[in-house]
Amino acid sequence: MKEKLQTKLTNLPRGPGVYLMKDSGGRILYIGKAKILKNRVRSYFHEAPRRDLKTDVLRSKISDFEVLVTDSEMEALILENNLIKEHRPRYNVNLKDDKRYPYLKITGEAFPRLLVTRVLKKDGGRYFGPYTEVKLMRQTLRLIRQIFPLRTCGLKLPSRRKNRVCLNYHIGRCFGPCENRISEEEYGQIAGGVGRFLAGRKVELLKELRSRMKSLAEAEEYETAARVRDQLQNLEGLIARQKVLNPDMADRDLIAFSREGVDACCVTMQVREGVLIGRQHFYLVASKTSEDGELLKTFLMRFYNTAEAIPPQILLPSKPKDEPLVGR
Repeated sequence: MKEKLQTKLTNLPRGPGVYLMKDSGGRILYIGKAKILKNRVRSYFHEAPRRDLKTDVLRSKISDFEVLVTDSEMEALILENNLIKEHRPRYNVNLKDDKRYPYLKITGEAFPRLLVTRVLKKDGGRYFGPYTEVKLMRQTLRLIRQIFPLRTCGLKLPSRRKNRVCLNYHIGRCFGPCENRISEEEYGQIAGGVGRFLAGRKVELLKELRSRMKSLAEAEEYETAARVRDQLQNLEGLIARQKVLNPDMADRDLIAFSREGVDACCVTMQVREGVLIGRQHFYLVASKTSEDGELLKTFLMRFYNTAEAIPPQILLPSKPKDEPLVGR
């Protein structure tokens, strides 16, 4: 063993963190996390061959390593997931085409818009997805715009400039915030309804709309009450066509997993308030020596890392690697 490498092994920290194994060309082969970095990293160089075929193959190719110390094992788990997604090492599990899946985004503007995006940013917006069925996402987008006609223009609002409403206002597809036809408060309530709709909180949304319509009518704000009534009727018609799967009205995700060689697939079904609101499939690619538990762990970390909300119950076909940490 090279003296430089031996020195690095001797000086390894004992705390939690992430390690990056590299080949002779400096390419990252594998990224992992450890509760005690000193013990985990040294095991690649000093232990005898084990039944873990992947570790044995990897050990023969490692020429160098790098470690990143974290404050906790949970922080190491999250960092590991982010680094794998960024570098896509050969011996880690990777989602196929995971960068191409679109999201629906409610912008953080004073008068929010509902957009399709493939880039996640910390910009105050709310992201829903990813959607692997783009056709289904487009159908959802059209449906939402019929019930909750948020603006689609790129104007910066509110504005001191004098704007004129566009065709969307005249055909009932926008409330005309550009011409102050709706208050920022009322518009914000409508945008909040879109968020609850996308999160599957339709029963909660119905109650809110009924209450708001009643309050507006009592205050003799009949025009605004009529808008809420139309949203309520459209939403009630949609919900009546949906099938309730669970009479307990619980929120849960169901995940199925199948694998053949280096290719694997995870299918998720999201049930909210007892109703199936979405089904998505994700393809993964792994080395031949990757275990099923590692694939399942990778999928769970990637999928729920960007989720708007995580249900209280997730049904899995088997236990993922690092189950106690992933379950947090």
